[in-house]
Amino acid sequence: MSAGTPIDDDDLHALADRALPENRAVEVEAHVAATPADAARVSFYRRLNNDLHALFDPVLNEPVPPRLLATPYGRRRSWPLQAAAAVVLLAVGLAGGWFFHDYTVQQQLPMVAFADRAAQAHLTFVSENVHAVEVPAANQDHLQKWLSKRLHNNVSIPDLHTVGYEFLGARLLPSGDGVAAQLMYQNTAGNRVTLYFARGADSDSSFRFVQEDGLSIFYWRDASFTYALSSEVPRDTLEEICEAVYSQLNPGGPAVEW
Repeated sequence: MSAGTPIDDDDLHALADRALPENRAVEVEAHVAATPADAARVSFYRRLNNDLHALFDPVLNEPVPPRLLATPYGRRRSWPLQAAAAVVLLAVGLAGGWFFHDYTVQQQLPMVAFADRAAQAHLTFVSENVHAVEVPAANQDHLQKWLSKRLHNNVSIPDLHTVGYEFLGARLLPSGDGVAAQLMYQNTAGNRVTLYFARGADSDSSFRFVQEDGLSIFYWRDASFTYALSSEVPRDTLEEICEAVYSQLNPGGPAVEW
C-alpha cells in the first residue's frame, strides 16, 4: 500500500492484530492518534483479542484425555497413527470449544460493543467547547421530556453536585438499531464525565469496568436502560461518581457491589 491510501476498518483490525507492514503501521498509527473515534475502535479490538486469548488459549494447552485415545488394539498402532488420532480428537475438541466460544461471545459482545460505542461518543464530544452538547442544561425540562419520548421510557438526569460536577446538557446519538442519549457533566477543573445510555442489552446487571489509554468506563444495566459512565479519571474516582449516579437512578435499590 502506498502512502495516502484511505484507512478503513480492515486497517484498524490489522493494527490491533499487529499484522500491518511497518510503513503502513506508521501511517495508520498516525491516523489513529489524530482520530479519537478510531483510537477507541482499535482499543476495543485489542481488548476483544485479549479476552478471546484469555478464554481459549488454555484449551490449546490441554492434553487429549487418555480415555479418548484408548482402544482395544491401541498397542499395535504406530506412534504416527496415534499422533494423527490425537490431532483429529483435538480438532473435534476445538470445534466444540468454538461452538462454546460462539455462544459465549454472542452473550458478551452486546455489552462490550455498548461500552465501545460509549467510549467513541465520549472521545468524540468531550473535547468540544461550543458543541459539546446538543441541548444545554438550561432547557433541562424540555430535554428530559424529549429524551424520554425518543427512548420510549422515563429518563432521569442525575444531579452530581455532591461529587463536584455540574450538568452541561445532553445529545441524542445512534446506537445499534436504536438511539442512545449522552449526558455530559464538568467539574471546576474542567474534567468532563459522560453518561451514555440506551434501551436493551442481553446481559446481567453486574457492574463492569474497562480502562484503555487513560479512559475509564463503568457499564451496567438496570430494568430500564443499559448505562456507561466514562471519564479520564482513575477507577476509584469514577467509582464515587458512579455511586452518585446509580443511587439517583435506582432510589432505594441495593448498594453498588464493586
